[in-house]
Amino acid sequence: MEAEVDPRWAEAFERDGYVVTPDVLERDELAGHGAAVDRVVASRTTDDHRAMHEKSSYEQSFVQCMRLWQDQALYKEPGGQDTEAHQDAPFWPIGDTPLVSAWIPFDGSTLEAGAMSYVPGSHKAGRLRPVDITRSTEPYDILRDPALEGREPVVVEAAPGSVVWHHGATVHRAAPNRSDRVALAGG
Repeated sequence: MEAEVDPRWAEAFERDGYVVTPDVLERDELAGHGAAVDRVVASRTTDDHRAMHEKSSYEQSFVQCMRLWQDQALYKEPGGQDTEAHQDAPFWPIGDTPLVSAWIPFDGSTLEAGAMSYVPGSHKAGRLRPVDITRSTEPYDILRDPALEGREPVVVEAAPGSVVWHHGATVHRAAPNRSDRVALAGG
């Protein structure tokens, strides 16, 4: 079945650098994909019994398991800290082609469980200085970069089955997980 793209989604993406498309995946698809990702992540992390405070700052942001190139499962554990505001494009060494991320919050996303925030229109500023999201070097606060003209991130909560698309140059971050459940997303 061929899906139609709502012209408002294309307009919002062009203007803001991100858009939420609701009801892309059915509940049974989410359950199947979520269970498969859970199995793979569980097998890759089975020997890691460290408490949150024993992990690096980067590991406290999320559990990251790469699958295909830049296809990854991101688990934000309860107590997981925020993910620094950044752009994805500087980390993708495949040229200057405009790239798009599809972020799929399998269980939906809420601010309490680490929802993403996006700076509307920030993709139009182009590639800015790379942010060290591992927090191992001197911090650079991309949100204070003059190219963003003082724009602030907007929290984007998404229902299960939604896909959040964002341009590779859109500045975004994730909130800490203050809930008691693991927040699972694929990207």
